[in-house]
Amino acid sequence: MTRLRRRRRASACRPTAFDGRSGYGPFIAVGILAGGLFSGAEGIKTVEQAQLVGGVAGEAYDRCYHKVCDTLANINVAALGQLADGVAHVTAVHGLRQVRAKARAQAIAPAPAGEKRTNPYKPYRVYGSLPVTMNRTRTPIPTVIVLILGVALASCGGSDSGSSSSAGGSAKLSLVAYSTPKEAYEEIIPAFTKTPEGKGVSFSQSYGASGDQARAVIAGLPTDVAALSLEPDISKLVKEKLVAADWNSSPTKGIVSDSIVVIGVRPGNPKQIKGWADLVKPGVEVLTPNPFTSGGARWNIMAAYGAQIEQGKSEAQAIDYLGKLFKNVAVQDKSARESLQNFTGGKGDAIVSYENEAITAKQKGEKLDYVIPDETILIENPIAVTASAGPKARAFVTYATSEPAQKVFAAKGYRSVIPALVDATKYPIPRKQFDIMKFGGWDAVMKKFFDPKDSVMQRIEKNLGVSTG
Repeated sequence: MTRLRRRRRASACRPTAFDGRSGYGPFIAVGILAGGLFSGAEGIKTVEQAQLVGGVAGEAYDRCYHKVCDTLANINVAALGQLADGVAHVTAVHGLRQVRAKARAQAIAPAPAGEKRTNPYKPYRVYGSLPVTMNRTRTPIPTVIVLILGVALASCGGSDSGSSSSAGGSAKLSLVAYSTPKEAYEEIIPAFTKTPEGKGVSFSQSYGASGDQARAVIAGLPTDVAALSLEPDISKLVKEKLVAADWNSSPTKGIVSDSIVVIGVRPGNPKQIKGWADLVKPGVEVLTPNPFTSGGARWNIMAAYGAQIEQGKSEAQAIDYLGKLFKNVAVQDKSARESLQNFTGGKGDAIVSYENEAITAKQKGEKLDYVIPDETILIENPIAVTASAGPKARAFVTYATSEPAQKVFAAKGYRSVIPALVDATKYPIPRKQFDIMKFGGWDAVMKKFFDPKDSVMQRIEKNLGVSTG
């Protein structure tokens, strides 16, 4: 549907990509349709959307999303009513279609003994121990319950990944990836299918915040290949025995692409942002995603923290810098891609981001420049096959790290995992580049910086009223 009708009035509606962030994974895993109605959450309203539905462009749909002000007083009753009506309408329409189809299929079934059928399109059927009469206006109660619990909605949105997992060389693979390499995989996948190993293979693709994607896979989202932002998200799948423990034993150690953290600025750099110190100045509005949903945000934070250490500051001073930085963060989107979309839409003075994201945006004609700080971190993005995946999935991962695929990554702004393909003129090495091992590796970093119950970022976000759940 593109519009929901309520009392003969049309409510504007637009399809939204479905990323499984709200726990739909288990329903998809057992074949139950999933989708729903979405009112925007923490996203930023664009000019086009403001013209369509009203409101102010450049502001969050919900300014209190996952914040302490998200109380009953924050509920928009009118919007809640529209969403509830939409859910009821789609559920009823879907249920009635099922009932009518079953009624037609059973129209020739004999009536129970001792009873005379007067209407061949009103058959009897037993649900458990309860006989239910099916007709044109009443949906069997068990069917309604399944529809509501399964959120089987056909309006504005739906799963863009619900394929079954590949096993033993299936011709269909499901790629679940973090948000930013979409453009690269959209070229790599067709190229792979033209190779002998990829002949006859089709793909379903799902892109979203890395942390959300990992949780969706654990919840049951069908996955053959997981291409996530950082190693800890793959480690979560290893812990659940969804990915083999030796996933990083390949020549590239499980890494499919590299990048660095840069600072995106407005054309001409009107705020004269040249490095990390400029991001904490009064009046500078910064964008970076939420570190408890986005892998990219974690790279950004470790780049900012590590830069302070490289400048000779103490650990306490580096943590204090993070607190000052996040006081200047205007919006914490759930993914790096959404953060970039908000920045190119006009929000903020600077964005902390992947270098490849800035390059991709410029290739698309977006108006922004970017600064490579003197001190920044090397980003390494992992890829792995799931335990249930067949040889076609493993062949795809091998292809993704091969020279043809790496040339595509390089064209999209990534630094190739094949050193010979890294053009030093296009991708200069920062004066003080470091990697995650500078801080003891991801296990140590996750515990110290990103534990949702007690960590550096948990305390910073708590002080700002931002949820870490």
